[in-house]
Amino acid sequence: MSEMQTGLKTFTGLASYFTKIFEILDRMRREDIKILITPLHDEFVKINMNYFDMFYRLRTKIRGLGNAKLNLDEFEFSQELKKIIDDFEKERGELEPFRDIFQQKIKGYLEACQDPHVQNYIGALGFYFSHPPTQTFTDSPFVMQMDVRGIIERGGVSALPTPSSKLLSEIKNTRDLSKIKSTIAETCEGVAINMSIVSRYYYSLEAKRI
Repeated sequence: MSEMQTGLKTFTGLASYFTKIFEILDRMRREDIKILITPLHDEFVKINMNYFDMFYRLRTKIRGLGNAKLNLDEFEFSQELKKIIDDFEKERGELEPFRDIFQQKIKGYLEACQDPHVQNYIGALGFYFSHPPTQTFTDSPFVMQMDVRGIIERGGVSALPTPSSKLLSEIKNTRDLSKIKSTIAETCEGVAINMSIVSRYYYSLEAKRI
């Protein structure tokens, strides 16, 4: 499978997962929350895996360029690096509308929801696409409630930089492959932290339902 086909497949998968997420969030405003939290989380786990894939593909391409660097002149190297970064920028740009809709739906649900435990989980979903990692509310549901109110008052969290936008801004104007690789690694670590927070609030919510 070509890189273009792989990227298209991942984008198509993410689009379908986001669509399912949107449907579940809409239903949660009308139906029993208890039967919808698990399918919501299951779909978000798929989004997390696909989001990671985007960074892994970038890392693989950068490593490949590093291996081929000795056989390239300066112009060829610059062109190959530019293409890799341009492809990444295009891929993350295709996901941006989905992220924006997702965050707005998060805001709408938080406005309608009265259960603070559910709010904390949904709020963690809203902060998943944020940079730096949202460690401030990792162990504090009280602080998370303050963050939830902030989401509602600000109209979402779309003003915050995303992991992919922050990564792009840091690698776009450098030719240092070691720096690019370390920045990708830091980004992946941050996304993993955000997902661990999502999972923590999910399992905390599940425990309260037992």
